[in-house]
Amino acid sequence: MAIGDVILATEMVYYDLRKVTPSGTPRRGQTRPVPAAVGHAVNAFLADLDPPRRLTIVDPEGTSRSPVVHAGPIGSGEAVIADEDAAEIAFLASFNDKILAVDMEAGGLGQASAPSPTWGRGRGRFGRGRDPRE
Repeated sequence: MAIGDVILATEMVYYDLRKVTPSGTPRRGQTRPVPAAVGHAVNAFLADLDPPRRLTIVDPEGTSRSPVVHAGPIGSGEAVIADEDAAEIAFLASFNDKILAVDMEAGGLGQASAPSPTWGRGRGRFGRGRDPRE
């Protein structure tokens, strides 16, 4: 994935559930799939794009860009993760090795829409977490 690519979430893994004990802090992930209607809409959108699923976008300055669109699970929680070696990243990789990105908003969005899940999430890839400006 490159910076500027677009990620469409098909499920969200909430990584902030954990239990603090004297012997350690085990994490408990929670998966929330997008509602069926959102999943169908994502699939229909992707079916209209030829591989490698590029969009052509012209920004307000007139610059043409062609980000690749990816669909799959994302991780979400309360922490701002600015370190690619963070424990949260390792946990997400062990929970689901197909996680495409991490954000902070999808977890709250998924919780707020429960018990009638009507959420969806699209995201641009802005950085790799190595540089605080990303």
